[in-house]
Amino acid sequence: IVVNLLPASAEMLGRSNMPLLTATATATPTPTFTPTPEGQSQFLPTPTLLGQLQLLDARNVSNQVQRTVVTPIPAGVIISPIAMTAVATPLATATMIISADVRVSINVNDVIGEISQGIYGLSEPPEGMIDTLRPSGISLGGNNSVRYNWRAGNYWNSARDYEWRNGTYGKEGMYADQFLQQAMDNNIASRLTIPTLGWVAKDWWSCSFPDEDGNCQTIDHYTDCNNPILVADPYATSIESTPDDIREWMQYIKAQNLAVTYAAMGNEPELYGFSHYDVHPKCTTFQEILDGQINYAQAVKDVLPDTKLVGPATCCWHFYWQSAAGLEDKAKHGYQDFLPWFLSQLQQYEQENGTRLLDVLDIHYYPEGLYEIKTEDENEEIAAQRIRSVRSLWDPTYVDESWVNEPVRLLPRMKELIDTYYPGTAFGISEWNFGNDVTMGGAIALADALAQFGIHDVEYAYYWRYPDWDTPGYNAFRMFTNFDWQGGNFGDLAILARSDDEMVTTYAALDRKTGDLHILLLNKYRTEAQSVAIELDNFKTKLVANQFYYDETTPAGIEWRLLEVGENTV
Repeated sequence: IVVNLLPASAEMLGRSNMPLLTATATATPTPTFTPTPEGQSQFLPTPTLLGQLQLLDARNVSNQVQRTVVTPIPAGVIISPIAMTAVATPLATATMIISADVRVSINVNDVIGEISQGIYGLSEPPEGMIDTLRPSGISLGGNNSVRYNWRAGNYWNSARDYEWRNGTYGKEGMYADQFLQQAMDNNIASRLTIPTLGWVAKDWWSCSFPDEDGNCQTIDHYTDCNNPILVADPYATSIESTPDDIREWMQYIKAQNLAVTYAAMGNEPELYGFSHYDVHPKCTTFQEILDGQINYAQAVKDVLPDTKLVGPATCCWHFYWQSAAGLEDKAKHGYQDFLPWFLSQLQQYEQENGTRLLDVLDIHYYPEGLYEIKTEDENEEIAAQRIRSVRSLWDPTYVDESWVNEPVRLLPRMKELIDTYYPGTAFGISEWNFGNDVTMGGAIALADALAQFGIHDVEYAYYWRYPDWDTPGYNAFRMFTNFDWQGGNFGDLAILARSDDEMVTTYAALDRKTGDLHILLLNKYRTEAQSVAIELDNFKTKLVANQFYYDETTPAGIEWRLLEVGENTV
């Protein structure tokens, strides 16, 4: 199979409403089909930014043709679900197909492991997006979540994010109830933040630092737990909240016949002395975070024993290891880094008390210095760095290009910490975003990250917050979760895919329900188109291909073409 990929720097000229395209669509001509002298087949479609191929099993063509697969792919990305029935034994061995810039080989017997279907989460997506992106779960988090007043139902405090003020954010009624019900109605996971700060909003209008006329205002940016220029009265905006209050909340949730899949103990508690300085003017210590996990998790577990307990929802690389209260606090714990200390303390707690209060080690991850950038006019240097930065998830040879200046290898590193300090704990990322998903480069980074989560045994991942409608990032996400508008997803069994060019990254996955094999190709070259020859081992198929594509030549939306490429062994 030969596929042509446009370079990653190419941009879409328009945005699509993503109509469902059927097999009757005839918007574009069929590409050239040329049998080779060896009896193999070659198809040479027009280079595309977004492309989709469906190759049908020779043993079940009549049924498989009815399952039209539609997958939008960001610039420089092609995903090729290969529709097959499940393969129990080897059927054939492939022969490499013709010359090409890049060669990819996939043997379906080279299984990496199961892909958790929890990695496709979003954070409070807008109405309708659950239907179109089909996320695996939804998360109610963020800075304001730790000041949520569950009794009022729609009171929060924005803290440092906006004038240290209470508000409703335009929400009405019992918002957490609505959130949990939404997850249950859609049969997806819910991740609920438990306020562990000790204070929640008392109303929807008060603020911590009003000016002389009583108007809410920001204060000196440098005022925080390390530099307490102004100190607020916490009762000005808030009322106290304890583990008993949370226990009562869980009892209320249970009485409403609602369920919580994951309960997170706070949100970035290491930053309480910064983000919520108005009610927490002292810097957070290691012990405070641990106590919050233990006390509040126990309150949840007492009432909802099937809910998974997660934490500490730490913000970022520095605080995975260091204390917000400084070296003096770290010295109290033998100078041990934070996450190893946190895990080992909770393991010790379980050994002494017989109760596990951490089911998932939960962190946030953003590439340093890149997430904040959001512009369609991103320069080439930053765009290329953004694509490279995904290597920080796994690559021991990649030195992070920020102040971190060392290999991060986040996913294997976190699994190693768990294996060493608290075996049996799962790993999840409750906030992540590589930034600028309105561009093709940002969409490639998004797709690359999702694929890496899949092959590294991440239990869940929640994108922060969600890609904007019909942007490249939106399309990249949907190719994993709803590429055919029928809930078709990338697959649940990761297969090893080998590319002879690291700039054309390849992933493969089997969908064990349908037998389909999905192949994801990412062209990370910024200016060079690539042709890719794909060699598949242990499949025998009749190559009847549906191709769906979206590029600068198709501003109206996803187009479809049928590739009659004949019967052969691939």
